[in-house]
Amino acid sequence: LKNVPSKISFLCESDFRKIVDFSDGTNDGNKNETERKCVNAFLFCCCTGLRYSDLCNLKQSDIDFHSDEKWMEYHSPKTDKIIKVPLSLLFNGKALEIISYYDNNILELNNLPSNALVDKYLLKARAKLGISQRFSFHSARHTYATMLLNLGVKITTVQKLLGHHDVRTTMKYCEVLDNTVIRELRSLKQ
Repeated sequence: LKNVPSKISFLCESDFRKIVDFSDGTNDGNKNETERKCVNAFLFCCCTGLRYSDLCNLKQSDIDFHSDEKWMEYHSPKTDKIIKVPLSLLFNGKALEIISYYDNNILELNNLPSNALVDKYLLKARAKLGISQRFSFHSARHTYATMLLNLGVKITTVQKLLGHHDVRTTMKYCEVLDNTVIRELRSLKQ
């Protein structure tokens, strides 16, 4: 038997931007509040690396709104690790902006329908936005890691932010995008 590695599903930068615009309301598409919350939760996880289960278990006390970096610190049952994420330093603080839609109450954002139902809302949003790439809620975690790596964040830092025990687990997110190749090769000319 041949072991074929599964394809990691993640959003490219332009599709990520479409989701951001959809969440912001600049591309409203007649969405209802449950759909908006599902898209916001997905986007929040694109900006924090949370799994669906981690988001649903997040408590208000897991976010320190008083520190400069607005740290999110939570326990991941899957890895049994404490993971710390500086929300204000990632993706221009987009995660904080999303929480602000809910008056900084994470319990309003993470009160979601089942993962399967959230994925159905994401499928509707994908169709409305004309995104060809198939994705599910778990794609948010892959999007987070891929975007960080392509921004030049060291793989060991991404490993820590994701809470992986082994860097080899993180390496499956090392999808090098064309714009990263161009940026790095152009920097050699300097």
